Amino acid sequence: MKRTHKATLRKKRATVQSVERAFDLLEALAAAKGELGILDLSECVHLHPSTVHRLLATLVQRGYVRQSPLTGRYALGARVLQFSRFYDQTTLRVEAYPFLERLVRASGETTNLSILDHDEAVYIDQVQSPHLVRMFAQIGRRVPLHSTGCGKILLAYLEPAERARIIREKGLPACTRNTITNPQELGRVLAQVRRCGYAVDNEEMERGVRCVAGPVRDHTGKVIAAISISGPVTRMTKERIPQLSKLVVNVCRELSMRFGYRET
Repeated sequence: MKRTHKATLRKKRATVQSVERAFDLLEALAAAKGELGILDLSECVHLHPSTVHRLLATLVQRGYVRQSPLTGRYALGARVLQFSRFYDQTTLRVEAYPFLERLVRASGETTNLSILDHDEAVYIDQVQSPHLVRMFAQIGRRVPLHSTGCGKILLAYLEPAERARIIREKGLPACTRNTITNPQELGRVLAQVRRCGYAVDNEEMERGVRCVAGPVRDHTGKVIAAISISGPVTRMTKERIPQLSKLVVNVCRELSMRFGYRET
C-alpha cells in the first residue's frame, strides 16, 4: 500500500527521476565552496555512488560539470554559465527598457543598450526616435569598441591589462576619417571617459552620426552595459552634448541603482 501511494505521488508530479537527480547534483555542486568527490555528492543527494557516477559522466560529457584531472573531484562546468549569461541579459533588457523609452522622450533620438561580448560591443535592445530620419542598429549587431560611444564606455572601465589586450589583438581600424587609430590618443580619450563618466562618438563609426553613451553598473560597481543616444549630427549638434550627456549619465545612474549600485 505504501509503495502504491509513493508511485501515485510520483505520477501526479509527472517528473522524470533522472532529470531531478541531475539537477540535485548541479545544485549540490553550486552550493559547494570547492570541488566535491563522488562520496561527498552521494551523501548530499542521498543516492548510491554508482548512480552518482553515471549521472556525473553524462554531465561532464555535456560540459555542465568538470572533473579535475589532478584530484578526480567534480565542480560546475563552464557551460552552466551560458544559462547565467542568458538570464542576466534578459533581466538587463527588462529593467533597462523603460529607461531607454524615457531617454527617447527627453532627447528625441534613438537610444541603445549594449554589452561587451567577445571583445566587441553588441546591441541587445533599442528604442527608436520618433523622427523620420533616425538611426537604426539591428539588435545583435556587433561594433568595434574604439570607434563607438557604447564601445568606449565598455572599453574604458576594463582592467588595464584586459583593455591593452583587446586593443593589441583587435587593432584600431579606421571606420571613418574621424576614427581614433592611435593607441596613445585612444588611451587619453578613455582616461577622459573615466573622469567625466560619458563617451562621445563624433562620426567615428559612421559619417553624419553622433553618439553619447554612459555606463550601467552592477552592485559591485562593475560596468555591465552601456546606454547610448545616437542621431544625425544635424540634430545632435556639439552644443547639445552637455545636455545629452547629463541625460544619459543620470539615466545610467538610476538604472545602476536598480542593480544594487551605490555611489561612494
